[in-house]
Amino acid sequence: MSCNGYFISLLQKEGGAKALLGLCDAFGLKRLFDENITPMLLANTSIGQQGIMVSPLEMARIYACIGRGGLDLEPVEALYALDQEGNRIPLVRNRRQTRIFSAETTALIQDALRGAAKTGTAKSGRPENSTAAAKTGTAEAGAGGRVIAWYCGYLPAEKPSYAVAVMVEAGADGQVKGLAGGREAAAVFKEIAEYLKEEADRLR
Repeated sequence: MSCNGYFISLLQKEGGAKALLGLCDAFGLKRLFDENITPMLLANTSIGQQGIMVSPLEMARIYACIGRGGLDLEPVEALYALDQEGNRIPLVRNRRQTRIFSAETTALIQDALRGAAKTGTAKSGRPENSTAAAKTGTAEAGAGGRVIAWYCGYLPAEKPSYAVAVMVEAGADGQVKGLAGGREAAAVFKEIAEYLKEEADRLR
């Protein structure tokens, strides 16, 4: 059963184009519409079919915000550098957090993402050595049946340290059709997540 109808109705209930524009601007997403968007195009945009362009970094930022309880931090390339003695040299100071989602809304999203990774469509990407909160995605990408597979999440689920976004545009065999977030992208997420957990344990 598709959840598209729910999200179309939800966006209409929660402010329509104006609300969506606000979220796009908050995260710095490239949007291809304004407040004059037609109802049909707005419906497509509300289910991710068109109107908003995102990169894996931008999706990781959004999931980091969710994992942080609704607080956003603008991404930076590096927090510190190391000198010849291995001492840390801070490159970024006084990063300010901005609340994007309310605590109540964030808690609902977090619960749904934990469920998806534990028993839902995202369970295939759950790491063996950690918990995770995640969601799959499979986006149509033009004519000819081409699709893009997504898997985004954070870990550990209870107290996140990492946010990861995986986008797969072609399979190992070069195939661009029939990809699925719960298969190709999930496998990559799982490998990355397990590596991050192993490294975190090693550095303790």
